Amino acid sequence: MSEREPFVLDGLNRYQLRQQLVERDLKGASPTEIANIETATGQLPLGAVGTMDFKRTNEAVDAFLERLAPHLPSSPIEPLHLDPAPGGFHLT
Repeated sequence: MSEREPFVLDGLNRYQLRQQLVERDLKGASPTEIANIETATGQLPLGAVGTMDFKRTNEAVDAFLERLAPHLPSSPIEPLHLDPAPGGFHLT
């Protein structure tokens, strides 16, 4: 846990926030839920600064997800189970 309160999102924190937004959006979470979680965990700055950072980041992620949508499968892909044994070694 950091001993300093964030006042801006640095590059790594912004990247992590984008990752969280994409993953949680694909699972059906609302942006409000995500903002509440990120604020509660201390990843977002408090107040108007955090709100604006989240809004800007969420807009960028929404644009990315719009471009990504045509390439996503319509239903979950079932895992493919392989059991190769090259050169006498058994891989699972």
